[in-house]
Amino acid sequence: MHIKIILAFFLLNVCLVSAQAETITPDQISTVIDTYNTNEARFISSYRGKKFEGQVTLAKVTASSLFENSFIVYFDVNAQENYCDDIQDKHMIKKLSSFDPGQHIFVTGLIEDVAFGQLILKKCAFAAQKPKR
Repeated sequence: MHIKIILAFFLLNVCLVSAQAETITPDQISTVIDTYNTNEARFISSYRGKKFEGQVTLAKVTASSLFENSFIVYFDVNAQENYCDDIQDKHMIKKLSSFDPGQHIFVTGLIEDVAFGQLILKKCAFAAQKPKR
C-alpha cells in the first residue's frame, strides 16, 4: 500500500515538472493570447512564467519611457506584434544595436502577460540565430 502511494506521488511530481518545463513557441502565440482573452485564470495557470523560445522578426527597439537605460523590443510573428519589456542588460543592449528591423532573430524569455492583444515577455535574451546546446 505504501509503495503504491509513493509511486503515485512520484509520478504526479514527474508530470508536474514536465508540464512546467514546456516551452512555448512562436506558432503558439495566438493560442496563448486567445486563452488570455477568454479565460485569464487559465492563462495564468497554463502560460505565465513559461519559457518562450523561437525565431521572430524584429520590428523595432525603443527606449522605455518609464525606466532610464531600459529598452523595449517589439517583434512580429505572423503579422502579430509582441514585445520583450525592460531590457537593461548592457550586453543585450549592445547585441540589439547590431540588429535591423525585419531581421529574423532568436528570442528566449518568460511569458509575463498580454496587453492590448500583444504577448509580453520578461527576462529576454536575443541572438542572431538559435544558440547551439
